[in-house]
Amino acid sequence: PRLFMIGGSADWYWEKARTSFRVETSYTTGEEYADTSKPDLYSDSDVFRGVIGFDRPTFIPFLNKDRAFLISGQVFHQRLLDYKSYNVNSAGIPTQGKIGFQDWEDNVLLTLLIQGNYFNDRLTPQIITAYDTEAKAGVISPSLEYKPNNSWVFKLALNLKWADDNGAIAADDNRSANPFPPATCAPPIALSPDPSPCLTAYSSLGVSGFEPLGRFRSGPIGTAINEDEIQFTLRYQF
Repeated sequence: PRLFMIGGSADWYWEKARTSFRVETSYTTGEEYADTSKPDLYSDSDVFRGVIGFDRPTFIPFLNKDRAFLISGQVFHQRLLDYKSYNVNSAGIPTQGKIGFQDWEDNVLLTLLIQGNYFNDRLTPQIITAYDTEAKAGVISPSLEYKPNNSWVFKLALNLKWADDNGAIAADDNRSANPFPPATCAPPIALSPDPSPCLTAYSSLGVSGFEPLGRFRSGPIGTAINEDEIQFTLRYQF
């Protein structure tokens, strides 16, 4: 769908702290998000996003007394301004879990980079980390790059992830909705003393699972919790 977005950014250097700072924001209208309280399974929402970051060359004498390390951090924030969440579905039936938006109303993602250089920048160790505060999932990626000359580059890297609940956060998967009454009526309603709600369409009863909408809550890191990686790159430049 066509979106409208407005944003801005600012960068500045603070001499006393010897640190560069950056701020970026955006405001978007009309973004679509999974919404299990709606027959179409989505709703539009305005979204605010922002990031604050810094870059600082920092000497760590016991690691390298001749060359500064680059330390860079960022805080990402996203807020869904039209967030909806309910404990009762469209037929007035109490739900087993929250229905509505399955993404987070507010989420914060933290990142940190530490990079050093040795032997006239031919050996570059680096660590990148990220942490999703709502999904409680993180990743750390240490790497080592070596340039024996101007033609060859060798790089070894790891990508290790962790999360609560093995990365899977249950969310309403809409399996208990009744979009085509009475054929799709959920068994708890169909077998109840009053099955009359089966005669009308109703939204989800909040039965939870990981697929597919749990991926919104688990985020890209929590979703890939079982996908640790080891990488070796060999590059030759003519």
